[in-house]
Amino acid sequence: MPTTGLYGYKLEKYRFAIAQAAAAVEEVGRIWSLRRASPRLGVGDISQKGGGTIPDHGSHKLGRDIDMDMLRNDGTETDSGRITFQSPNYSLELTQELVDLWHANGTLALKVIFFNDPDIVGANWEDNHDNHLHVRLFFPGEARNYPLLQRGSRGAAVRELQRRLGFWRWKNAIAIEELAIDGDFGDRTDAATRSLQTLAGLMVDGKAGDSTWRALPVAL
Repeated sequence: MPTTGLYGYKLEKYRFAIAQAAAAVEEVGRIWSLRRASPRLGVGDISQKGGGTIPDHGSHKLGRDIDMDMLRNDGTETDSGRITFQSPNYSLELTQELVDLWHANGTLALKVIFFNDPDIVGANWEDNHDNHLHVRLFFPGEARNYPLLQRGSRGAAVRELQRRLGFWRWKNAIAIEELAIDGDFGDRTDAATRSLQTLAGLMVDGKAGDSTWRALPVAL
């Protein structure tokens, strides 16, 4: 596993993924590393080579289920001391950003994230998925990679769109109002999307599809 923005916190023999899922993990790590030097993202169990069940992980056998650590608010990595989402050094903000990144993943479409912090947008509770993210991806060809967003869309992918529109605004000194990262694709997000599309020479329809996502910077 490449180390850009990532580290492994479980046994390496259980970190085998299908090629497209591995590329998605690498891309999330790459974007994360462009935004901050630390903490890196912790990658846990995925699958064993050739498939088959990992002990205590019935679903980790097809190379598309990825366990990832929560993020801490003290700049250190979680393997320096296990935490829960109720710990004072747990970072809701950084963990939410990681969830947002996965929802806006353009390498292999996200199917679901299981996590037990009820304040995280874009994660579902499931028994035995406590205090870590369980990221499940679609298989290649099952769903579009980038989410298609438009006025009225809500959720974690919208939050990431708003974050990237903010990067674009600051990088290019665009005279539009600053966007709140609130996950609500309303008037301001629509206007910012149309401004980007106009200046990038794209179809101006207010819909954030593949070409719009690709025109956005991923970091400042």
